[in-house]
Amino acid sequence: MWCSSSTPHCGLRPGLGELERDGRRPSARVLAAILPRCHSVRVSTRNKRARSAPKRSCAPASAAPPASVHGHADASAVDQVGRHPLASERVGARSRDKLRVIAVAAICSVLGSGCWVDETGVYAAAWSDDDEMLAVGVHHFEIRASQRNEGSDARRRKRCRQVYMLPADMSLDPEPITDCESGGTDFYLMAEAGYLLVVWYFSDHTEIRQYTLDGEWTKIADSRDEPAIVPDGYVCSLNGIPSPDGGEIAISFQCDTIPSGDSRAQLRIVDGDSGAELLPRTDVRSVAGGIWTPAGDFIWGLQSIKPDTVQRWSPGASELDIVPTPSCTWPPTTSGIVSENGVIVATGESLDDPVRFGRQFYPGVPDEQLQPFGCP
Repeated sequence: MWCSSSTPHCGLRPGLGELERDGRRPSARVLAAILPRCHSVRVSTRNKRARSAPKRSCAPASAAPPASVHGHADASAVDQVGRHPLASERVGARSRDKLRVIAVAAICSVLGSGCWVDETGVYAAAWSDDDEMLAVGVHHFEIRASQRNEGSDARRRKRCRQVYMLPADMSLDPEPITDCESGGTDFYLMAEAGYLLVVWYFSDHTEIRQYTLDGEWTKIADSRDEPAIVPDGYVCSLNGIPSPDGGEIAISFQCDTIPSGDSRAQLRIVDGDSGAELLPRTDVRSVAGGIWTPAGDFIWGLQSIKPDTVQRWSPGASELDIVPTPSCTWPPTTSGIVSENGVIVATGESLDDPVRFGRQFYPGVPDEQLQPFGCP
């Protein structure tokens, strides 16, 4: 059965603590008396399908953010470990919940290695296009209680990923936008246009979904629906990137052979509101890499070594033209890990402490990959 931290009969009862202090392991009969309904305990501290709970706005209805905690624009509002001041308050407010989890984990240590505990980890974070919100990718999974301190070496099961949203001033807890899915993700929070774009990488296909900020979604591309641009035996990838204002979405589909290295690619541009095609599927250079420019052009054909020229789509154009490679080739759009004024967001430790701020969290990343959109 499932035992939550709030279930009365799953708590520590008088007698168990005394036995533990004396260094004795309780017998099965004693355990049965102490834990009559928890012979196989799994701890559920967070509902993985949290979207079933009533949603609330990610910004107060009538109050402006506190003037002293608009932390994404003020480096002084971040403490020495990169936390926003309100984040420390939120972590402190949850200490009682963590104590309950520790108490149930103590039960698991008595019952043995058959006890599984719910855990979360944050694997990605990004600013919204207007720097007022943050999106975080959260990994939900179960882990054996006896392996909680073993990090990546611990055995995990029931894995899924979910994207949450929270205000940049950390004044509210993260709220889920997506369901918890089995695939990996890339995501862009286009708050001004009112949507979250998520590229879901499932084991057998890729989907691009556009979510409203209330969690409703529309599938705008699916790798299984893309036309066969190459014979069977190719490895194909689907990707989508929204324009700086969210008004357009660039969708690329590329297929590569292994080991010959032959590849082909197509690009199309769709309207971010209606989904109508602004540029129909067009054969493009078979080198991965696309970015938007501040002027609203989409550049295709970038690679690890910059080419002399690239292909460009401009708003209103029905085809691509060839232009010199721009000097700024990263980041690809306005939603990313660097805000407009240069504040860098990084992943925190868990859903309770989701983000950090500062350059120090990307020690091996070149400076040219950690600059605001448009490279001002």
